[in-house]
Amino acid sequence: MAAHRVFDDGAARRVGADRPDPCRGDGIPALCRRERPGADQAGMGHRGGSGRLRQAACAAGEAAVPRRPLYDGGAGRASPPSGDERGPARAAGSRRPAAARAGSGRLLRTACRGRPSGRGRAHRVPPAGMGFDGSRSRGRDIRQGSFRGEDRIATLNAKFRITGVEAMKITVVGTGYVGLVSGVCYAELGHSVICVDKDPLKIATLQNGDIPIYEPGLQELSVRNAELGRLSFTSSLDAAVKGADLIIIAVGTPPLPGGEANLAYIELAAKEIADAMEGNPVVAIKSTVPVGTNEKVRDLIRSRTECPFDSVSLPEFLREGSAVPDTMHPDRIVVGTDSPRAEALLRELHGGLGGAFVVTDIRSAEMIKYASNAFLATKISFINEIANICEKVGADVTRVAEGMGYDKRIGSSFLKAGIGYGGSCFPKDTQALIQIAGHFDYEFKLLRSVVEVNQGQRFNIVRKLEAIFGDLEGRTIAVWGLAFKPETDDVREAPAQEIIGELLDRGVQVRAYDPIAMDNFRSHFGGGAGRVEWCSGALEAAAGADAVCLLTEWEEFVSRHRRRGLP
Repeated sequence: MAAHRVFDDGAARRVGADRPDPCRGDGIPALCRRERPGADQAGMGHRGGSGRLRQAACAAGEAAVPRRPLYDGGAGRASPPSGDERGPARAAGSRRPAAARAGSGRLLRTACRGRPSGRGRAHRVPPAGMGFDGSRSRGRDIRQGSFRGEDRIATLNAKFRITGVEAMKITVVGTGYVGLVSGVCYAELGHSVICVDKDPLKIATLQNGDIPIYEPGLQELSVRNAELGRLSFTSSLDAAVKGADLIIIAVGTPPLPGGEANLAYIELAAKEIADAMEGNPVVAIKSTVPVGTNEKVRDLIRSRTECPFDSVSLPEFLREGSAVPDTMHPDRIVVGTDSPRAEALLRELHGGLGGAFVVTDIRSAEMIKYASNAFLATKISFINEIANICEKVGADVTRVAEGMGYDKRIGSSFLKAGIGYGGSCFPKDTQALIQIAGHFDYEFKLLRSVVEVNQGQRFNIVRKLEAIFGDLEGRTIAVWGLAFKPETDDVREAPAQEIIGELLDRGVQVRAYDPIAMDNFRSHFGGGAGRVEWCSGALEAAAGADAVCLLTEWEEFVSRHRRRGLP
């Protein structure tokens, strides 16, 4: 029985010639440059320290770290110098093991696809509102009461004397997925960044130049900026916060048993920041938090200090596996604040990256993040329901999704049938939004259905196996892919966990392989790990298996699949 096919739109929306790529340069692996595909991956979340303390630039009273020359990648410009939350990064330049030829078993394919990436590096930010070539930024400005923002940018620049670009001192609290990527990328833009984490082992790892998560391009950027003195890691929040222009809170907000976000780490960080900060910093929350959290944090800080500060909601929209290019080529920057000074600072910080700059109130900014993830999750569950109907009526969901995607009102992104979404964002954020609605006596029926469909979708592959073989006891099933999506080692809420668990409960001998996420999966799988045969390659897993289940579409699996002429 054929499993769901996955629609792969070959068209890609690339960075145009009129928009220089801030991720170009030597020393960064090919996967760093943002390749904007026409279709994103179903089930890909977007999310989701310490090190050598900053050198002389960290010393009190020292001049700001100088910026590198303006560079747009074209002739005549100055040449450039040579992105809450997991396993060691692969050494630069090393290759993943190639998947060997699959065995004689059946192949069930219900995974989300990876996408191509390119080479890249980011460079300095020009003055607020200006492009990398000195022209006015092509990015749109969206503000309540204003369609275009050029006049407002000029007013803000004049009022706050933003006449050029100076390196900011940025403190990032939390070196999980969001905090580490943000800190490294801000350092790559030329700012002086200190990343703070309470975990001494993580601090030591980062100080040694290693990255505790797998994210293409991140380790190279981290090492380079640490060597240049722009990036450092520490466990001392008190020292890191003092004198900071911008303090970013990027700690985890894991779900509580009821589905609501756990804000304990946010509150703890806010208290320690209040006790240590000085000057007049901007305090921004990048963590995904329920509506109203920024206001509570602002009041908490005010209750513990007389130091002036401005509060900002600065939600992130990163996708694991492409977080560095997503940071350097954002679709939009969302800023929730009522402070013109904070707005001006964040315009300066992001001024050369392009994309829409959306300025709104704090609560709307918080809601934008939840609404965005909930809508993407809805598209995934919708196309999976369509796929199930297609199997009943004899239609091809690949062609159906393709035909739908050409409608500009719908778009082709996230219309890929598979085993549903996973990761650290969509499952957590959909449940949290349901809880937020319930707190205000509103039942979010649509989103409840989205979650229910997603939960059931991952078990379709088990039902397909039973339809083929009947009783599964004693069968050998190979599993290709354990991470929740390609290009990451994140296995949180990965469908493979429940699928393998169901197979083991049915007496199946499971043989599993993933090029990156094996160690993480074993540690997350707990006691069941001893019942799985962990293989060192795809061929080893597939040899002699009755069927192969493709759960994560790493390129080494997909390319082999295509070479065999399979859809």
